[in-house]
Amino acid sequence: PLYVACDPTDIACECPNPFDERPKPFHITVYDKRPGGGGVTRQVFKQAACVVEAALELVSECECEEGCPGCVCWPMCGEKNLVLSKVGALAVLRGLAHAYGQVPPSSTEAEP
Repeated sequence: PLYVACDPTDIACECPNPFDERPKPFHITVYDKRPGGGGVTRQVFKQAACVVEAALELVSECECEEGCPGCVCWPMCGEKNLVLSKVGALAVLRGLAHAYGQVPPSSTEAEP
């Protein structure tokens, strides 16, 4: 809602679950939940650098150690938040921020 007018249930993501019986390659897919798409993800990706910067700030500044509902956990997670971690989120966000030229490469290491 900070960058795109939407409801949190308008988009969803899929990531591999390490407990799945069928192995999947590492990926994170973000998509519109509305059949045919509602255009929310398109709007988000147009502002991806700003979204990544805000997410990195939110997760980095959270005082929790492993991840909490305030930074990485989501009550609607289909995997019951088993695959979510603060360290993992920081690694992904720092990598994306580096790709957008927001942080130097030395800051992309996964440190909470």
